[in-house]
Amino acid sequence: MNNCIQERITSRILLLNEKNEIFLLRVLPNTIVIDPKNLLSGPYWITPGGGVEADESLLTAAQRELYEETGITDAEFSQAPVFYCENELILRGTLTVFKEHFFLARVKNSIVSHENFNDEEKSIAAGSAWWNIHDLKTSSEIIFPKKLYTFLEPLVQGITFQKHCK
Repeated sequence: MNNCIQERITSRILLLNEKNEIFLLRVLPNTIVIDPKNLLSGPYWITPGGGVEADESLLTAAQRELYEETGITDAEFSQAPVFYCENELILRGTLTVFKEHFFLARVKNSIVSHENFNDEEKSIAAGSAWWNIHDLKTSSEIIFPKKLYTFLEPLVQGITFQKHCK
């Protein structure tokens, strides 16, 4: 493992449909990204999103990532992130501080496509699903960010806020 710490700016999406269900991707553990504090033995769930490219704004990156990971082009996005997290993870063998900006996006149609996954995404993909808040609260599945429902509930109720999580 490389000893220098890198920084990765990311845009992630809290994608809600008309039923206020959130879209999550299921990924295989300990592949491209490893949590050194929590080595996982099975797949886990994450929100769509990824790294911001040099010429992109956070919002543009979120829109691009949503298209790449769901095929959706008509989502209505919040103009600014609704919350922010930092996590130290190992990305491709290098300790990396992930600076994650979460945008709220809403869609009327729940149909998604994974046709635009890149090769790396295809190698870690293990499915996707729409989740309601009750299922997020009661599931024994591993979901990131942890306690996602605590950030999601106010957004579903129309409460806007800037929240930081760890």
